[in-house]
Amino acid sequence: MEYMKPKGIETVNSVITELSLISDTVKTLKLNSFFKNPSFTSINKEEWLKNISNSLNLSLDAQNLIITLLKIDQLGAISKVVSAMKELRLHMFSVGEGHVTTATPLTDEQRETVTALVKKIGNFKEAIIIENTNPNLLGGIAVSAGDMLLDATIKRQLKNILKLVS
Repeated sequence: MEYMKPKGIETVNSVITELSLISDTVKTLKLNSFFKNPSFTSINKEEWLKNISNSLNLSLDAQNLIITLLKIDQLGAISKVVSAMKELRLHMFSVGEGHVTTATPLTDEQRETVTALVKKIGNFKEAIIIENTNPNLLGGIAVSAGDMLLDATIKRQLKNILKLVS
């Protein structure tokens, strides 16, 4: 039996995606100090935030939310809102998130296998996979979901071998 997405999950996923995008952008551009700087007017800060939001193609709802957070001096709480939305997604829709780190990007077949693994270890109906590549891994894979970690990287295997022989 195929899993049918419940009504509302698309909205939750959209909010998570948009808020994560603006949160990452604010962190990457190191804008928190700008938004806390009292020498800039609140109108200047709102204009900046609207320009950033427009360049990221954020929905009007997402823009209104971040403007509201700015007005109440809680823009730094975006990551907490994202975390709360992910918890909501998990508890209401049983959609979990897994992180996978490999030396090279996953193939479609590997992505399907990892998704199935994350669904199984997290006991999720559906899983969203966040992929990271780290060329320093040499090879192998590390997968995490919730508080579970499966580290099958070559680096980890070499450490285990060294423990055995020393």
